[in-house]
Amino acid sequence: MARSRANAAALHFEVLRVDRSVQAAAAAAAAIVAQGPATLVFESDVHAAATVAAFVAQGVRLPQDAAIVSWTDSSLCRSTTPSITALNRRGSEIGALLGHRMLATIDGEPPATDLAPDPYIVRRESA
Repeated sequence: MARSRANAAALHFEVLRVDRSVQAAAAAAAAIVAQGPATLVFESDVHAAATVAAFVAQGVRLPQDAAIVSWTDSSLCRSTTPSITALNRRGSEIGALLGHRMLATIDGEPPATDLAPDPYIVRRESA
């Protein structure tokens, strides 16, 4: 899933792939921001939070110098200071739809299709 999201994003944005360590993500983000203000979208809330912490320690102003967005909304995004703007993909609602559809199928209802609810941006202090 992550690779397909990155490929789709590459059609509209510059995508930078780094190894999975939080240090690599924060270092890559710092190199980008050193070139000027930037909006950074992270696949991982953990990488976004680590970068926020590194930027705060370095005196990078959020969101003036760098806007941080996480592809995953979580309690980590809400509890980080400053809090992290994130995409809420409505996972619990999709899970409830899936559970309902599975139970209906077990009860003998014919297969059906439900539309997933649209994701939305939760704007917080980082962007």
